[in-house]
Amino acid sequence: MMTPRSVLKRSNYSARGIITTIMAVGFGFFIGVSFPSLHLSKINFPPSLGHIFDGADLNRYSDDVDKALAVMDDESSGTKGIESLGSIRLPKIHVKRNPPGAESLPPGIVVSESDFYLRRLWGKPSEDLKKKPKYLVTFTVGYNQRENIDAAVKKFSDDFEILLFHYDGNSSEWDQFEWSKNAIHVSARKQTKWWYAKRFLHPDIVSAYEYIFIWDEDLGLEHFSGDKYINLVKKHGLEISQPGLELNERLTWEMTKRRDDKEVHKATKEKEGMCSDPDLPPCAAFVEIMAPVFSRKAWSCVWYMIQNDLVHGWGLDFNLRRCVEPAHEKIGVVDSQWIVHQFLPSLGSQGEANDGKSPWDAVRTRCRSEWAEFQSRLTNADMLYLKGVKRFVRALARHFSILERIRSSKMALQNFCVSMKSEKMGEMSSIQLGVIGALFLSVASSVSIVICNKALMSNLGFPFATTLTSWHLMVTFCTLHVAHRFNMFEAKPVDMKTVMLFGILNGVSIGFLNLSLGFNSIGFYQMTKLAIIPFTVMLETIFLKKQFSSKIKLSLFLLLVGVGIASITDLQLNFLGTILSLLAIATTCVGQILTNTIQKKLNVSSTQLLYQSAPFQAAILFVSGPLVDQMLTNRNVFAYKYSPIVLGFIILSCLIAVSVNFSTFLVIGKTSPVTYQVLGHLKTCLVLAFGYTLLRDPFTERNLIGILVAIFGMGLYSYFCTQESKKKQSVDPTLGSQVKDKDNAPLLAGKNNANQEKESHDLKKLNKESLV
Repeated sequence: MMTPRSVLKRSNYSARGIITTIMAVGFGFFIGVSFPSLHLSKINFPPSLGHIFDGADLNRYSDDVDKALAVMDDESSGTKGIESLGSIRLPKIHVKRNPPGAESLPPGIVVSESDFYLRRLWGKPSEDLKKKPKYLVTFTVGYNQRENIDAAVKKFSDDFEILLFHYDGNSSEWDQFEWSKNAIHVSARKQTKWWYAKRFLHPDIVSAYEYIFIWDEDLGLEHFSGDKYINLVKKHGLEISQPGLELNERLTWEMTKRRDDKEVHKATKEKEGMCSDPDLPPCAAFVEIMAPVFSRKAWSCVWYMIQNDLVHGWGLDFNLRRCVEPAHEKIGVVDSQWIVHQFLPSLGSQGEANDGKSPWDAVRTRCRSEWAEFQSRLTNADMLYLKGVKRFVRALARHFSILERIRSSKMALQNFCVSMKSEKMGEMSSIQLGVIGALFLSVASSVSIVICNKALMSNLGFPFATTLTSWHLMVTFCTLHVAHRFNMFEAKPVDMKTVMLFGILNGVSIGFLNLSLGFNSIGFYQMTKLAIIPFTVMLETIFLKKQFSSKIKLSLFLLLVGVGIASITDLQLNFLGTILSLLAIATTCVGQILTNTIQKKLNVSSTQLLYQSAPFQAAILFVSGPLVDQMLTNRNVFAYKYSPIVLGFIILSCLIAVSVNFSTFLVIGKTSPVTYQVLGHLKTCLVLAFGYTLLRDPFTERNLIGILVAIFGMGLYSYFCTQESKKKQSVDPTLGSQVKDKDNAPLLAGKNNANQEKESHDLKKLNKESLV
């Protein structure tokens, strides 16, 4: 008597198998039905192309592109751009990856960066510069400090570009210095260096320079050398730095004081209570704003932190650490190259008296207020960001909570399934449903790829079936490799010689099948496909001692008759075509038998076998594919003009091929090569039916009768196979557990989809006859 517990266990296995089957059928049906709804006679191109083409327009559009290229390449026609080609209809340029505002330009003309190099008005541009300066030095100056700046500039070699910001409006007067004639002068009255930096030192403008100096004018450089300073900065890995300051009573920060015993220091001790953390300003990760030096990378961050309306820059020094990581290691003071702060009242004198305060005091008051404003803005920005992070973290926590529940449920289900291993009936029910799911997935995905390839080959004119197959195999191998890296299955080594011969054999069989299609009539080629089943039965009977009952043979006979009625229209023999067909039959049958035999003999899953053999199949087709396609089509795959829509369908075909490869090896491994061939002919009937119902292909009573006979034969074959399986199980009760071990292989497997590419190649040639 069956207990409630055993009923529950069997129901669980049945439910799991049913869900697997429904998902497989739904996936294949969704993809397959989607393609006919894409009417290729009228395709909506992306808005960037600015046109809607019908089928004829595609060819005219391609011709217009060819004409335009020919005109542009013609040296006698002079230089021509797209806008000068008259009535030739071409797409409007729109490239999203271009910088904002430059989307309408061809990428090859876009130049997003600049520099301050002075150029000549004559000669070749490539000969303008004898030497390109690698570093940029800027001083914000007034004419009264000319002697001090003259002495400072002489401390920098030709590797340094000099840029002067004139806050007093005097710029031409500096020509008394020879070096000034090669310097860059920017003049705007009564502005600070941070005002200039925000407007003239955008990261794209100064990208040519490795380091940028942004210095005040009242600095003494008697003990400083620009080249030595750069060497020390690079040696100690400083992204933001400044020279040490000569000791005097007016220095503000301990961090910036020069040390006699070091080349560079990155931390110091301040007055008690000044530093909440030894790695934070002003004890570390700190330089002053009077003479900072920034690397190109650091400046690309600091520039964005400078506020457009806060011109004095107070508060920046405490926050420069946000632009480098780790800040306490990459921000420091260079001690062995030091400077003297002369405390000259320069820019302060440019202010105006306000509320009874002197010009200098008025400037200082704004400096302090800007510091407070900058800190307020930064605090508000931090708060907004942290609130967003908090919301994200909470959402993520909820997400992980849901995942944890799912994981717990999955673990409970897995534990429950483990406890069911002793139930033989449950095991066999699960196995049968697993096989059914694999069969449905194989049919659905195969029909989908045939319809996709029909669109690619018949509607879009891409006839290179063998080359396309090699791409499918490469994508499949890459998918398996990624799955292996994520531990979705375990790669099991197989004898390299066996795998190599197996892969090459499968690749060669695809080539022979396509050559047979090219050198035979359609009817004779359909006969070649039908001959694979009896030839496989004969080989398995002779070499593998496998027995086929008379009922099985009768059902196969009915199936072949039905497919023949539905698809064969003519028979034309020729010697070369016959030889190619025989070779195609032999290699295909042996390859499929080996697929089944290797999996069982070497105890490898379908995934493991495909992972080892796919590279060799892809390699042989990648080399031979273009040659085979050249023989069949008289066209070169490398000379084909690949439009965006063709590339899109090729990519889609490769993606569907992964789904095809999920099931093909699995079907052969779980059933037999003969069953796989039966399944292939069912696909033929389904493709014919899809072509009639969805694509409105021509359809005759002969097609309908043939399909019905074929489906009847396939039904008999399935019924007889099931009856014989039950008889074997009753004779050998250990069969269930043996099959269960085989079924534990992960459902991530495949075989090359040669039949699918072959079917789609038929579609291209047989559109009028409605053959596959």
